[in-house]
Amino acid sequence: LFGRAVVITFSLATVVALYVLGRRVFGEAAGRAAAFLFAISPTAVYFGRAFIVDTPTVFFSVVAVFAFLVYTETNNSRWAIIGGICLALAWMVKLPAFLTFGPIMFIGLRARGFAIVRDRWFLGAVAFAVLTTTLWYWHANNLYLRTGLTVGIWRGAGTYPGVLGELAGFTSTFTGWSTRELLTSAAWWRTLFTRFWIMHLTPAGFVLTAVGCVLAVRVARASVLYVWLAA
Repeated sequence: LFGRAVVITFSLATVVALYVLGRRVFGEAAGRAAAFLFAISPTAVYFGRAFIVDTPTVFFSVVAVFAFLVYTETNNSRWAIIGGICLALAWMVKLPAFLTFGPIMFIGLRARGFAIVRDRWFLGAVAFAVLTTTLWYWHANNLYLRTGLTVGIWRGAGTYPGVLGELAGFTSTFTGWSTRELLTSAAWWRTLFTRFWIMHLTPAGFVLTAVGCVLAVRVARASVLYVWLAA
């Protein structure tokens, strides 16, 4: 019950975060639309009540992107600190959130060009996220080796170390990393497209999303979201 309550809280907070981000990039009406569409998205509804780490990961990712965007536009160091903390939390909760590195670095380059490498607050925030994430997964891996707890990201999921593996017996394992076989599989790409088309966006939502991506080209700040989508 407590675990579900935590996830529900982050899900509701993400609705607010998307509204704030959408308002910053596109304006009030678009911010409200973004929040509404996320709130009724089948995927958001499902993951917003399941005991799973993806929901807080999405929340921290959205806030991190927003914070870095505000920092580069206002030079308020408070937003760099918030961005660094949320970026670190997003990556530590679930490593695939590292894809936010792309849009955040693009935010810096778009605002300052290569002079961003001399921005101590921006680079310090990103470096903090990288360092804390590295230390966390090093700790998690050591914990895995001693107890079998946490996800050993450098090994197949479902495996157990040492004598724990012998006691656990046969387990179904899979890798959390992309492989050449996976990326060159037509069936995998069909599955990915089908999930976007039916499960995540619904057919109507998919079409409207495509139209929205085309129309948003006219908005300068939208380039950040295009990079995020590409990542």
